[in-house]
Amino acid sequence: MYMDILIIEDDKYLREAYIEILSLEGHRVLGVSNVSDALAQLDSLGFDLVISDANLGMQDAVTSLFEAFYSIKSRGTQVMVISGNASVQDACSQYGFAFLLKPFSPTELLRSIPGV
Repeated sequence: MYMDILIIEDDKYLREAYIEILSLEGHRVLGVSNVSDALAQLDSLGFDLVISDANLGMQDAVTSLFEAFYSIKSRGTQVMVISGNASVQDACSQYGFAFLLKPFSPTELLRSIPGV
């Protein structure tokens, strides 16, 4: 199943790599660097899945970030959080988000997409 996917990643090179990996599998993918841009895109376009880095350069704002993810999920869009910090997985479980631990291979990224 092909999906419309929004990537939120502040690292330009990682964002471009994720877009390429997912696009090569036939998904329609858009990448943004922050949650504000993501929310704007969600208001104008529909997405099946949002994949976001948990950090986004705002280490003290993880709770606010997860509240934004919960808002996205309440719109019917699936959320997958990626992080190099394994402790983030507990928060993801609590909110009902999928989780992928960094570093990961392209195959692991593709296999972890919910509903695919």
